[in-house]
Amino acid sequence: MVVVAERHLLVNIEVLAESLEPMQLSALYSSLRDSILENFGDFGLGCIQPSLQVKHHCPAASCFVVRVVRKHASMVRGAITLVRFVRKLPVRLSVVHTAGSPRTARRAMLAWLERHLAGASSPPRRRDGWGAAACSGALTTRARAEISKQIRTLTKQRDLE
Repeated sequence: MVVVAERHLLVNIEVLAESLEPMQLSALYSSLRDSILENFGDFGLGCIQPSLQVKHHCPAASCFVVRVVRKHASMVRGAITLVRFVRKLPVRLSVVHTAGSPRTARRAMLAWLERHLAGASSPPRRRDGWGAAACSGALTTRARAEISKQIRTLTKQRDLE
């Protein structure tokens, strides 16, 4: 049996402009692939593309999980950091956690979603002295319900293991 060493990267999406529709999984994958091509060339894309997968996307919590071979994890992490636009929408992507197995990635995502949900209930912080509120916090009731549903699903999967 062949064991493939993989890394699962938990990525946070920070949208820098207003958007009416949530991001699609295919849009995230194509922007990540374009970033790899732009920054690492054809060779980088050729090395990474066979193992690159966007596994799970939670639009309400603005996060997703990327699976890649361990050998190229640092290259994908750099490409994620260098993504600036997803379908002409300005974004900032940052890797929150790197896991070695799907189980630990699920646990990290569960913990991150719980922290995100807990932080969303607090009032928004102030960014500058003029009273401009940060968009760090106020989630709608619908988004909160979707995040809670994601937490329940991940908890069930963790309990089955």
